[in-house]
Amino acid sequence: MHDQDAENLLLVHRPSLRDMASKAEDLSNEIKQIKRCEDFQARLQMKQEELLNLPRVEKVSFEYSKKDLSELEAFLDNIDRCRNTKSYEMGSAAAGSGLRARKVPFIPHATLPSNMDWALIRVSERHQGTNQTESGRYISNPSPKTFNDIEDTPLYLYSRRMCGESKGKYHLLDTATVEIAENVVNGERISVKTLEHTIVGADREPFSQYGDSGALVHTLGGNVVGMLWGCFDHAGISFFTRFDDLTSGRYYGKDWGEGGANDGLIILLLLSVDGFEH
Repeated sequence: MHDQDAENLLLVHRPSLRDMASKAEDLSNEIKQIKRCEDFQARLQMKQEELLNLPRVEKVSFEYSKKDLSELEAFLDNIDRCRNTKSYEMGSAAAGSGLRARKVPFIPHATLPSNMDWALIRVSERHQGTNQTESGRYISNPSPKTFNDIEDTPLYLYSRRMCGESKGKYHLLDTATVEIAENVVNGERISVKTLEHTIVGADREPFSQYGDSGALVHTLGGNVVGMLWGCFDHAGISFFTRFDDLTSGRYYGKDWGEGGANDGLIILLLLSVDGFEH
């Protein structure tokens, strides 16, 4: 396949058209449900004086319903705007590994492999960034000391789903077994168990949500320590790939030849584009 073909055929959408259509349908159904409520419609017709005379519980319920309706409609408008302006078009895939699971150096005595698949995205000009987070921090390569202190260092990422920066901590249990990676064998989807590095959110808040995959996990100073690739929403646990696993000579020695590789290679490559999707 020529590069020009890749730009036309291997398109990367974030979020995907399917996800946007599914979410828009869910939002529309929730909006209809609120608007069809007879009590809600009746209170919309009330004058201000009549609303003030309602029992407190009914007034609070009505205000919550109005707030929910406003947020749902705003979310739906954002999806429509994203589709109309085609801002979901991130670029095209330049290279990718497919599903790849390997035992990694920094999960000692691992009995299972870890998720190590990747794709390199050629990002369109409209989405190219400056290596600066929404909170104003500049992203940079980590030092070895960053990983030595990772258990005691607060970690951050910008969550597009939560519309802000989230804070978390490297999980004291270090790893978790997950069964969400899939491979296709003879046309059938096969689940693959992997052992992953984990992060939990601070103050019992989630560190990430569905849709945040690909976000860079970094320290307060902007040193990147890894890339998020999934989470269990109900348990508040997020999974990420540590960059020192990727750049370790042991990993390269096994997967790329015995010569090893420059420890900064992948991180520098990640930071040179805006859309390295994991």
